[in-house]
Amino acid sequence: MPTVAQIRPLHRLPELRLLVLDDGRRLHVDVEQLARCGLAPGEPLDAEVLAQLESTDAYLRARRQALRLLASRPRTVAEMRERLRRRGIPDVHVRAVLRDLTAAGYLDDLAFARQWIAGRAPHGRGVARLRWELREKGAPAAVIEQAIREAASREDLSATEERAARELVARRARAYAHLAPEARLRRLAGLLERRGFASRTIARLLRSMRRGAPPDPPDDEPR
Repeated sequence: MPTVAQIRPLHRLPELRLLVLDDGRRLHVDVEQLARCGLAPGEPLDAEVLAQLESTDAYLRARRQALRLLASRPRTVAEMRERLRRRGIPDVHVRAVLRDLTAAGYLDDLAFARQWIAGRAPHGRGVARLRWELREKGAPAAVIEQAIREAASREDLSATEERAARELVARRARAYAHLAPEARLRRLAGLLERRGFASRTIARLLRSMRRGAPPDPPDDEPR
């Protein structure tokens, strides 16, 4: 039966303690659990208490890994689930961490989708591309559509998309200047399709260019 050798404070995590056992194992436990189990140096641990402590330690380590991932950038629930599983964390602890971080507001798929659209729609991404990117990030379809509807209600999303399409064409037009007019338009149409712009936006822009109207210059060039 293992025995508690030391109980050390964790200075950056004041609500936790490091429990060192005489067999070398090191477990993180919260202060309340420590008091509830009556743990102190020299105390033996029966199998049931040890199993509870090991489960708590595994959960706390998984939660810290999740918080470190969130510190680098926001993530969807699906992304976080996949990353934690890839690190070998058992599903029981993955589910507990996702549930707790969602309840605390650290994981929020709708907030993620809103932020993604706001950050990328003005910079050369059409609605179809945004929808695809969010699906790739694991956002649920209903959440994606709600975020797109909200963006459209705050501003004219089609106008934002067309403006972004014109700016993208203006940035790339020089690279295609050596091509014949129709070949240049085909290249630009392919570029816009790959970026996920709506077919009606592409058609409108190409009609404008065929009439001889130049695309808007990028923001960093004089108009």
